[in-house]
Amino acid sequence: MDIQRVLRITVMLFAVLVALDKLGFQVAPLVAGIGVAGIGIGFAVQGVLGNVVAGLTIIFTKPFRVGEYVEIVGVRGDVAAVELFSTHFRGRGVRLGLGPADVRLVNGAPVLTG
Repeated sequence: MDIQRVLRITVMLFAVLVALDKLGFQVAPLVAGIGVAGIGIGFAVQGVLGNVVAGLTIIFTKPFRVGEYVEIVGVRGDVAAVELFSTHFRGRGVRLGLGPADVRLVNGAPVLTG
């Protein structure tokens, strides 16, 4: 969804609220409900956004690159792929995919969490 579409929808919602207010409807409960829904949506996407930020951190800081042999708290293998939502390791017939939230950097070294 592009920014123009989101902006257009937001302006239309405000216009509808102003029109309803001018027609005599009470819009305060509706606005409160929209606020509560926004808080609920914020909590719902919190984990997803955290994974995206962690994935971007791994991609940009490059603590390991594709093809490197790494050991992260007992997990050993070659890095097969570094993606936004996962990092894939391959070693001794085992393929392991870790989400960005599973790999943290401590003093510049990757550490497996959770």
